[in-house]
Amino acid sequence: METIPAKHLLHRNRDTQWFGTDHTMNIYRGCCHGCLYCDSRSDCYRIEGFDTVRAKADALRIIREFGLDGVIVHGTEGHLIADFLAKEGIPVITGPFLTDRSKPELANLTLENTAILARAGVQTAICTDHPETPIALLPFCAAMAARAGMDEEEALAAITVNAACICGAGDRLGSLSPGKDADIVVMDGHPFHWNSKVAHVLIDGQEVI
Repeated sequence: METIPAKHLLHRNRDTQWFGTDHTMNIYRGCCHGCLYCDSRSDCYRIEGFDTVRAKADALRIIREFGLDGVIVHGTEGHLIADFLAKEGIPVITGPFLTDRSKPELANLTLENTAILARAGVQTAICTDHPETPIALLPFCAAMAARAGMDEEEALAAITVNAACICGAGDRLGSLSPGKDADIVVMDGHPFHWNSKVAHVLIDGQEVI
């Protein structure tokens, strides 16, 4: 991976079609879509030298200098630098899992990624990249992470409290704790079991299902 000096992280988007924002922040040289997270290695972006990542060498310094919260989204190769990410305190959102090594940036794809990151002490969440993978399959993705070696409780946290904390909403979402929003799903079996069904749903403490 090549590095380039970072003069800034904020970029003006060419349009707002993809994310509805005028600007995005990215430690990579972003793709033509103005993505929040893309490292531009996919051939569809038609960028010269698309198979080479050009990361901003001092991105972490800039993030901390301005008091920002850095998060790695997708983190497909996070397992290769798990100890570094743990030391630097950088959370990682992994996923989607239900894919194959169809692009250069997926060469090191492994279902063990989330487990390795969690064991190293990295705060980890799981995403499906909906609608790339439907959000309804999020529990299944957590189950796949558990099957690949992640502790089941940590896998459940990766789609609940960890995700809430990374998004800055951990003070009111993600766990059953006094003072938090009473949005609760009760299932008739283990959340990761393929045959478990939703038995009850509460929103703001009121049962709706």
